[in-house]
Amino acid sequence: MNEIKWYPFYTKSRYEKKVYIELLKQHYEAYLPLQKTIRQWKDRKKIVEVPLFSSYIFVKIDPRQIIDVLRINGIARYISFNNKPAYVKDEEIDLIKSFLETNSKIEVVDGLIKEDSEVVMKSGLFSGYKGKIIKHCGKNKIVVEIESMNKTLLVT
Repeated sequence: MNEIKWYPFYTKSRYEKKVYIELLKQHYEAYLPLQKTIRQWKDRKKIVEVPLFSSYIFVKIDPRQIIDVLRINGIARYISFNNKPAYVKDEEIDLIKSFLETNSKIEVVDGLIKEDSEVVMKSGLFSGYKGKIIKHCGKNKIVVEIESMNKTLLVT
């Protein structure tokens, strides 16, 4: 039996929002994590929403639907590990959503950080989540690993 899971797809450069809209039009459950940031131009500053993971989008589907999603304009490929489609756990998607709701500054790092011991948050918004606390650029940060994507979130 195939199970419906969140599958990460790689999009063409700067196509994340277009792909997201097209997925919704085609009645897929999709998630595009967006983070607010300030962009500076010569004459002004503006708050814009940019994808947290550049060129990634998440689609909750049955694995048999991967081929259908690949036909959507702007989707480049699906992410795989060991020649199998990678998927992201519901808990990891929920954690990303929680971090974004707090307006915390999130930095995405390629790869996983394996140096400190694991901690479990005992209280607060992230109670029950596992992570690592480190010092990075002089600030206390929590490290959350999204193993299925080989990405690490550094949250201040």
